[in-house]
Amino acid sequence: MRVLEFARSTLTFRIDLGKMHPRTLSHQPPFALNNARIQLDSVCRIADRLTRRVHTIWLGVSCKTEQVGANADLWLLPNADFIPLFSDDEFMQIKSFARAGMVAQLHPPGLGVQSDRLRAPIDGTFDRVHLDLVEHDGELLIGAEAIVEAVLA
Repeated sequence: MRVLEFARSTLTFRIDLGKMHPRTLSHQPPFALNNARIQLDSVCRIADRLTRRVHTIWLGVSCKTEQVGANADLWLLPNADFIPLFSDDEFMQIKSFARAGMVAQLHPPGLGVQSDRLRAPIDGTFDRVHLDLVEHDGELLIGAEAIVEAVLA
């Protein structure tokens, strides 16, 4: 059995404003190119019994909204906790702000309010998405005592 080492597994999404303007921006980035690498928090695999297709959803760890690489004013205002989710062909970001009712505007101005549960296809949103997974051989532990012993070891 193979198991994923979440502490060393990441997903990287690339924004290249020279190629396309993503539907997810809430500010003008300081640079046209950004490779955002985020540690993985969990993975969910859903198997369709009829088609045998497996849908995989990757959850990134929570981080703060920021201007990557800026010399000053790093944190976006209003600031939010940002959680990315990726499947094979779709992206979703969950944003939560300090208070109810706070919102971020889409960029460029005039596009309206950014949804706190924004969904978009990966194609047309990101130049590239890459998973860097660290896997190991795992051992099935039977019972609570075996699990506690393994964790404490």
